[in-house]
Amino acid sequence: MTIYFDAKCAKPYIVADITGATRIAVGQLRIKETATYHDLNGATLGSLTVNEMLTSTSKAIVANGLGIFTPASGARTPVQLGLYCTMPTNGSSMPCGGGVAQDIRSLKLAVGAVTPLTLVPVRNASGAITKLTFSGGGSVVTGPIGSLKLTNPVTTKLVVQGGTSYATTHAKGSAGGFDLFPPTPTSWTLTDAAHDQRILISVIDNTTRASNITITQISTGKTLAIGHVDQAGTGSITLSGSTLAKITSWTLEE
Repeated sequence: MTIYFDAKCAKPYIVADITGATRIAVGQLRIKETATYHDLNGATLGSLTVNEMLTSTSKAIVANGLGIFTPASGARTPVQLGLYCTMPTNGSSMPCGGGVAQDIRSLKLAVGAVTPLTLVPVRNASGAITKLTFSGGGSVVTGPIGSLKLTNPVTTKLVVQGGTSYATTHAKGSAGGFDLFPPTPTSWTLTDAAHDQRILISVIDNTTRASNITITQISTGKTLAIGHVDQAGTGSITLSGSTLAKITSWTLEE
Protein backbone atom coordinates (compact mmCIF):
# COMPACT_ATOMS: atom_id res chain seq x y z
CA MET A 1 0.00 0.00 0.00
CA THR A 2 1.25 3.47 -0.87
CA ILE A 3 -0.17 6.74 0.45
CA TYR A 4 0.68 9.86 -1.53
CA PHE A 5 1.07 13.52 -0.59
CA ASP A 6 -0.69 14.76 -3.72
CA ALA A 7 -3.87 14.04 -5.68
CA LYS A 8 -1.82 12.96 -8.75
CA CYS A 9 -0.19 10.12 -6.78
CA ALA A 10 3.27 11.35 -7.74
CA LYS A 11 4.78 12.02 -4.30
CA PRO A 12 4.69 8.99 -1.98
CA TYR A 13 4.40 9.68 1.75
CA ILE A 14 4.05 6.17 3.20
CA VAL A 15 5.06 2.96 1.43
CA ALA A 16 3.83 0.00 3.46
CA ASP A 17 4.29 -3.74 2.98
CA ILE A 18 2.47 -6.46 4.92
CA THR A 19 5.19 -8.99 5.69
CA GLY A 20 2.96 -11.44 7.53
CA ALA A 21 -0.71 -12.17 8.19
CA THR A 22 -1.99 -14.94 10.43
CA ARG A 23 -5.60 -15.83 11.11
CA ILE A 24 -5.89 -16.49 14.85
CA ALA A 25 -9.60 -17.28 14.98
CA VAL A 26 -12.82 -16.31 13.26
CA GLY A 27 -12.77 -12.52 13.01
CA GLN A 28 -9.18 -12.22 14.31
CA LEU A 29 -6.15 -11.42 12.18
CA ARG A 30 -2.57 -10.75 13.29
CA ILE A 31 -0.61 -8.54 10.88
CA LYS A 32 3.08 -7.66 10.60
CA GLU A 33 3.81 -4.55 8.59
CA THR A 34 6.75 -2.34 7.61
CA ALA A 35 6.16 1.24 6.49
CA THR A 36 8.69 3.72 5.10
CA TYR A 37 7.96 7.45 5.42
CA HIS A 38 9.14 10.07 2.90
CA ASP A 39 9.19 13.86 2.86
CA LEU A 40 7.91 16.08 0.03
CA ASN A 41 11.22 15.81 -1.81
CA GLY A 42 11.30 12.02 -1.72
CA ALA A 43 13.93 11.70 1.03
CA THR A 44 13.35 8.92 3.56
CA LEU A 45 12.26 10.17 7.00
CA GLY A 46 12.34 6.77 8.69
CA SER A 47 10.70 3.36 8.90
CA LEU A 48 8.02 1.89 11.14
CA THR A 49 7.64 -1.81 11.94
CA VAL A 50 4.26 -2.78 13.38
CA ASN A 51 2.71 -5.86 14.95
CA GLU A 52 -1.05 -5.41 15.16
CA MET A 53 -4.25 -7.33 15.73
CA LEU A 54 -7.60 -6.78 13.99
CA THR A 55 -10.71 -8.16 15.67
CA SER A 56 -14.06 -7.93 13.92
CA THR A 57 -17.50 -8.61 15.42
CA SER A 58 -21.03 -7.63 14.49
CA LYS A 59 -20.79 -4.68 16.88
CA ALA A 60 -17.31 -3.26 16.31
CA ILE A 61 -13.87 -3.51 14.75
CA VAL A 62 -10.98 -3.33 17.22
CA ALA A 63 -7.44 -2.54 16.10
CA ASN A 64 -4.46 -2.61 18.46
CA GLY A 65 -0.73 -3.10 18.33
CA LEU A 66 2.80 -1.89 18.92
CA GLY A 67 5.50 -0.58 16.62
CA ILE A 68 9.03 0.80 16.45
CA PHE A 69 9.85 3.89 14.39
CA THR A 70 13.51 4.36 13.44
CA PRO A 71 14.54 7.75 11.99
CA ALA A 72 16.59 7.61 8.81
CA SER A 73 19.16 10.17 9.93
CA GLY A 74 20.65 11.78 13.02
CA ALA A 75 21.14 9.61 16.08
CA ARG A 76 18.49 7.22 14.67
CA THR A 77 17.15 6.59 18.18
CA PRO A 78 14.18 4.17 17.93
CA VAL A 79 10.78 5.34 19.19
CA GLN A 80 8.24 2.91 20.67
CA LEU A 81 4.66 3.53 19.49
CA GLY A 82 1.34 1.93 20.37
CA LEU A 83 -2.31 2.31 19.41
CA TYR A 84 -5.72 0.82 20.11
CA CYS A 85 -9.12 1.85 18.81
CA THR A 86 -12.64 0.42 18.94
CA MET A 87 -14.80 1.45 15.98
CA PRO A 88 -18.48 0.57 16.56
CA THR A 89 -20.38 -0.49 13.45
CA ASN A 90 -23.22 1.88 14.39
CA GLY A 91 -20.96 4.91 13.92
CA SER A 92 -21.07 6.08 17.54
CA SER A 93 -18.19 7.44 19.63
CA MET A 94 -14.91 5.53 19.49
CA PRO A 95 -12.75 4.77 22.55
CA CYS A 96 -9.14 4.88 21.40
CA GLY A 97 -5.69 5.52 22.81
CA GLY A 98 -2.10 6.11 21.84
CA GLY A 99 1.24 5.60 23.52
CA VAL A 100 4.87 6.54 22.99
CA ALA A 101 8.19 5.92 24.75
CA GLN A 102 11.43 7.51 23.60
CA ASP A 103 14.99 8.05 24.75
CA ILE A 104 15.92 11.73 24.39
CA ARG A 105 19.70 11.49 24.60
CA SER A 106 20.33 15.23 24.49
CA LEU A 107 18.37 15.49 27.76
CA LYS A 108 19.77 12.20 29.15
CA LEU A 109 16.18 11.21 29.79
CA ALA A 110 13.55 8.71 28.65
CA VAL A 111 9.99 10.01 28.28
CA GLY A 112 6.82 7.98 27.83
CA ALA A 113 3.12 8.74 27.71
CA VAL A 114 -0.22 7.00 27.26
CA THR A 115 -3.31 9.03 26.33
CA PRO A 116 -6.75 7.39 26.11
CA LEU A 117 -9.08 9.43 23.89
CA THR A 118 -12.74 9.34 22.96
CA LEU A 119 -13.37 10.25 19.31
CA VAL A 120 -16.84 11.59 18.53
CA PRO A 121 -18.03 12.00 14.92
CA VAL A 122 -19.88 15.25 14.24
CA ARG A 123 -22.54 14.98 11.54
CA ASN A 124 -24.33 17.56 9.41
CA ALA A 125 -28.06 17.70 8.70
CA SER A 126 -27.68 15.01 6.03
CA GLY A 127 -25.97 12.64 8.45
CA ALA A 128 -22.53 12.91 6.85
CA ILE A 129 -19.51 13.13 9.17
CA THR A 130 -17.97 16.61 8.88
CA LYS A 131 -15.30 16.33 11.57
CA LEU A 132 -14.18 14.43 14.66
CA THR A 133 -13.79 15.82 18.14
CA PHE A 134 -11.56 14.16 20.70
CA SER A 135 -11.00 14.46 24.43
CA GLY A 136 -9.33 12.43 27.14
CA GLY A 137 -6.67 12.30 29.79
CA GLY A 138 -3.34 10.59 30.04
CA SER A 139 -0.17 10.19 32.04
CA VAL A 140 3.49 10.99 31.42
CA VAL A 141 6.45 9.14 32.95
CA THR A 142 10.17 9.77 32.85
CA GLY A 143 13.23 7.73 33.69
CA PRO A 144 16.85 7.01 32.80
CA ILE A 145 17.84 6.27 29.22
CA GLY A 146 16.61 2.79 28.23
CA SER A 147 14.34 2.38 31.25
CA LEU A 148 10.90 2.60 29.57
CA LYS A 149 8.99 -0.10 27.72
CA LEU A 150 5.61 0.42 26.05
CA THR A 151 3.30 -2.62 26.33
CA ASN A 152 -0.17 -3.59 25.12
CA PRO A 153 -1.34 -6.09 27.78
CA VAL A 154 -4.94 -6.24 26.50
CA THR A 155 -6.59 -5.02 23.29
CA THR A 156 -7.84 -1.77 24.82
CA LYS A 157 -4.97 -0.80 27.10
CA LEU A 158 -1.42 0.56 26.77
CA VAL A 159 1.06 0.70 29.66
CA VAL A 160 4.53 2.23 29.96
CA GLN A 161 6.62 0.00 32.22
CA GLY A 162 9.45 1.58 34.21
CA GLY A 163 10.11 5.18 35.16
CA THR A 164 8.24 7.44 37.56
CA SER A 165 5.15 9.61 37.14
CA TYR A 166 5.85 13.09 35.82
CA ALA A 167 2.43 14.55 35.06
CA THR A 168 -1.17 13.88 34.12
CA THR A 169 -2.47 15.53 30.99
CA HIS A 170 -5.75 16.38 29.29
CA ALA A 171 -6.09 16.43 25.52
CA LYS A 172 -8.91 18.13 23.63
CA GLY A 173 -9.40 19.17 20.04
CA SER A 174 -10.93 18.40 16.68
CA ALA A 175 -9.97 17.28 13.19
CA GLY A 176 -11.72 17.30 9.86
CA GLY A 177 -12.14 13.51 9.79
CA PHE A 178 -9.80 10.56 9.37
CA ASP A 179 -7.57 12.51 6.99
CA LEU A 180 -3.84 12.01 6.58
CA PHE A 181 -3.46 15.79 6.72
CA PRO A 182 -6.73 17.23 8.11
CA PRO A 183 -7.71 20.64 6.71
CA THR A 184 -8.17 23.88 8.59
CA PRO A 185 -9.63 24.51 11.03
CA THR A 186 -7.87 21.68 12.86
CA SER A 187 -6.21 22.07 16.23
CA TRP A 188 -5.04 20.01 19.19
CA THR A 189 -4.82 21.16 22.81
CA LEU A 190 -2.82 19.36 25.51
CA THR A 191 -3.08 20.53 29.12
CA ASP A 192 -0.47 19.69 31.79
CA ALA A 193 -2.11 20.96 34.99
CA ALA A 194 0.67 19.59 37.19
CA HIS A 195 3.17 21.95 35.55
CA ASP A 196 0.73 24.78 34.82
CA GLN A 197 1.18 24.59 31.05
CA ARG A 198 -0.97 24.18 27.95
CA ILE A 199 0.19 23.53 24.37
CA LEU A 200 -1.92 24.36 21.31
CA ILE A 201 -1.04 23.08 17.82
CA SER A 202 -3.05 24.61 14.96
CA VAL A 203 -2.97 23.76 11.25
CA ILE A 204 -2.65 27.07 9.37
CA ASP A 205 -2.27 26.11 5.71
CA ASN A 206 -3.99 23.36 3.71
CA THR A 207 -1.31 23.32 0.99
CA THR A 208 1.95 23.37 2.96
CA ARG A 209 0.39 21.63 6.00
CA ALA A 210 2.26 24.06 8.24
CA SER A 211 1.23 24.34 11.88
CA ASN A 212 1.77 26.87 14.65
CA ILE A 213 2.64 25.92 18.24
CA THR A 214 1.79 28.03 21.29
CA ILE A 215 2.68 27.10 24.89
CA THR A 216 1.03 29.14 27.64
CA GLN A 217 0.99 29.24 31.42
CA ILE A 218 -2.50 28.21 32.51
CA SER A 219 -2.69 30.31 35.68
CA THR A 220 -1.64 33.61 34.09
CA GLY A 221 -2.24 33.15 30.36
CA LYS A 222 1.37 34.18 29.73
CA THR A 223 2.91 32.90 26.49
CA LEU A 224 5.91 30.71 27.34
CA ALA A 225 6.91 29.70 23.81
CA ILE A 226 5.83 29.94 20.20
CA GLY A 227 6.85 27.74 17.29
CA HIS A 228 6.22 26.68 13.72
CA VAL A 229 6.55 23.27 12.02
CA ASP A 230 5.94 21.84 8.55
CA GLN A 231 4.21 18.54 7.74
CA ALA A 232 7.45 16.60 8.31
CA GLY A 233 7.65 17.96 11.88
CA THR A 234 10.59 20.24 11.11
CA GLY A 235 10.72 23.83 12.32
CA SER A 236 11.71 25.87 15.36
CA ILE A 237 10.42 27.04 18.70
CA THR A 238 11.25 30.27 20.52
CA LEU A 239 11.07 30.38 24.31
CA SER A 240 9.91 33.46 26.21
CA GLY A 241 13.53 34.34 26.96
CA SER A 242 14.19 34.56 23.20
CA THR A 243 16.06 31.22 23.16
CA LEU A 244 15.62 29.54 19.78
CA ALA A 245 15.64 25.75 19.41
CA LYS A 246 15.30 23.67 16.25
CA ILE A 247 12.67 20.98 15.84
CA THR A 248 13.54 17.98 13.68
CA SER A 249 10.84 15.37 13.09
CA TRP A 250 9.14 16.63 16.27
CA THR A 251 12.26 16.07 18.37
CA LEU A 252 13.54 19.21 20.08
CA GLU A 253 17.26 19.76 19.51
CA GLU A 254 19.42 21.68 21.94
